[in-house]
Amino acid sequence: IRHSGSNAVVFHSSAGFTSFTNNTITNCTGYPLTIVGEYARTIGSGNTFTSNTTNAIYVLGAIIHTSGTWINPGVPYVIGGDIDIADNNTNPVLTIAAGNTIKFQPGYEMYCGYSESGGLIADGTAGRITFTSNVPSPSPGDFQDIGVWDNTIATSKLVNCNILYAGGYNGNIYINASMPLISGDSIGYSSTWGVY
Repeated sequence: IRHSGSNAVVFHSSAGFTSFTNNTITNCTGYPLTIVGEYARTIGSGNTFTSNTTNAIYVLGAIIHTSGTWINPGVPYVIGGDIDIADNNTNPVLTIAAGNTIKFQPGYEMYCGYSESGGLIADGTAGRITFTSNVPSPSPGDFQDIGVWDNTIATSKLVNCNILYAGGYNGNIYINASMPLISGDSIGYSSTWGVY
């Protein structure tokens, strides 16, 4: 897929892949792939994103209803809306694969267990995971936080992660009536607290 005058592959609303593997997207103006957060888990392996204006996957904000993994596609994910992991019927857990970089547009956040049951697993033991700002010259408070709320599933954890340039709400990591595993993280450049 090449030489698009805008984004290369774009999903809107409730749409995802049955399979998306071993594709090359190159020389496109814009993002090679734009997808709703609920369906980012349907991106498969073996894809190559090169020489596009922005080599990243743009993720539209969504409620995550289904457990799944955001694989490491070799380029960052750019978060363009709140990612809310919550559903009492499915108890979803979003897993962020090792080595990933997750960049947030200003003012957005990723959180689990706020209104309903949900969990987040980000284990960078096999390759550090970075949560950071998508601003070219980042500043403290660019994005809100990584939030862990009172309906969070007990296995939730942030291990060997870099969590930088947040604090727009309360801290780079915000924990409310929950007990996640936080270990080996580098937490910095918050506009408020590191962990609240």
